[in-house]
Amino acid sequence: MKKISIFRKILIAFLLVSLIPSISSNFLIFVSYQSFINKYIAGLKEGFIRQELAIIQQDLMIQAGLTLFLIIILIIFASIFIARGITRPLRELVKKTKEISAGNLDVKMETKAKDEIGELVKTFNKMAEDLKEAKMVLEIK
Repeated sequence: MKKISIFRKILIAFLLVSLIPSISSNFLIFVSYQSFINKYIAGLKEGFIRQELAIIQQDLMIQAGLTLFLIIILIIFASIFIARGITRPLRELVKKTKEISAGNLDVKMETKAKDEIGELVKTFNKMAEDLKEAKMVLEIK
């Protein structure tokens, strides 16, 4: 079984959480309009009015489709931005952890983040410094 990266998992979660309400609201608006047409205007017999309504209905479908398309594009870009913001520092942390396990205790990570990721980076740097000090103490003994 193929392992799915955390980036893809976060991206899929954001897309699902964002797209489902967008699609359902767009669908409900279209259904409401269609219901209005069927209930109040379907009985009209004049050809000109029916043609105008058909054009309006077609325009509404195009607008709804374009709106949904733009929402999907915005959600995809926002999801990618958020997912990368989370996974990029984690990948860097994994890389630096592998360096420490290989014996390089001079590893430091830099971050501007003030959130949990920033706290994780500070803790990682403290751990690397503590390991370096412990190694020096052992070498002296």
